[in-house]
Amino acid sequence: MRSNDHTYRSRWIAVLLVLGSSVVFHTGCEDDGTSPRQDSPTAYRHSFYPMDVGTVWRYFTYDPLHGADTLFYDYTIIDRTSRENGDSVTVRIAGESMEYRMAVFWDRNNLKIKNENASSFPVTYLSLPVERHKTWTAFDEVSDEGRWYSDARIIHDDTLVFLPSGGFHSVLVRYIDYYIDNQGSDIIPPDTTYTAFSDSVGILFWENSVGRRQDLYSITSP
Repeated sequence: MRSNDHTYRSRWIAVLLVLGSSVVFHTGCEDDGTSPRQDSPTAYRHSFYPMDVGTVWRYFTYDPLHGADTLFYDYTIIDRTSRENGDSVTVRIAGESMEYRMAVFWDRNNLKIKNENASSFPVTYLSLPVERHKTWTAFDEVSDEGRWYSDARIIHDDTLVFLPSGGFHSVLVRYIDYYIDNQGSDIIPPDTTYTAFSDSVGILFWENSVGRRQDLYSITSP
């Protein structure tokens, strides 16, 4: 997930995800009952991102900008707050001599994530209900230098993704980031990122166009 400050447009708020040759997609899957539950608004939302304190996701990350070694990061929910518009949790990210936190919260039907950095802003990673080709603006920020915004689209609403940790029915979202100056010209070429969400698991993987990627290795529920 992106860091959402203006220092490096392609850095995501919590290194989260990955593909590589180990990921295989199968689209057009039949509904076998593994699709996210819709028995209540809260259960439906939490099926895309579990919010139980003590949940731990372990991801392995490959970052060609900082060497080719695979690094492991643990994402742990350390507290939870119930709000009128949706629950909010604090996630601690730790690994490789670093540690920081991020807020993950529902704003009605929009899943947002915000880095602990005071200069960061929330990014909308998912908008419900899930519908193929649904679009929204993940973020839209204006500075003295220009405008930085991201167009999000659900490109598959039931895709079977195979990772080293197993096969998962998932929702695949594409984000295209634009950073333009006040004359409308690109300051940096557009950057494309993909993130997949799976029922009762949360985020499965993430990959951007410069080769940073992160893959779910395991999930531990309390």
